[in-house]
Amino acid sequence: MIALDRGCAGYCHAFADPETLLQVHQVTSADHVWIGQQLMQQLIQRANSAMPVNKPVSTHWAEQLTSREREIASLAAHGATNAVIAARCDITERTVKAHLSAVFEKLRVTDRLQLALKVHGIQ
Repeated sequence: MIALDRGCAGYCHAFADPETLLQVHQVTSADHVWIGQQLMQQLIQRANSAMPVNKPVSTHWAEQLTSREREIASLAAHGATNAVIAARCDITERTVKAHLSAVFEKLRVTDRLQLALKVHGIQ
């Protein structure tokens, strides 16, 4: 977290395979942040636990989404992977990615962490 606060644009394992390194390069070259799945899961879990206990969560974020997009956004915001979402919704991972792309665009977020913050009313 400190590294991201200080402007770090990417984090991956030192022994990452060449395909992953290429993805990291592409993402960071486009001025986005790259972090691994485990770190993203930890950040989402922290966002989930940072939610105020007695504050009702706004559903304003969901108004512009279809019911399927709301379902997938909620699952992703609670830390579910694309594979888990696909299995739960009985759709393919490719369809999950398509729905998440639409959700990100409609909500003007760029990653799952921002999505989690928006869904939980923190952002």
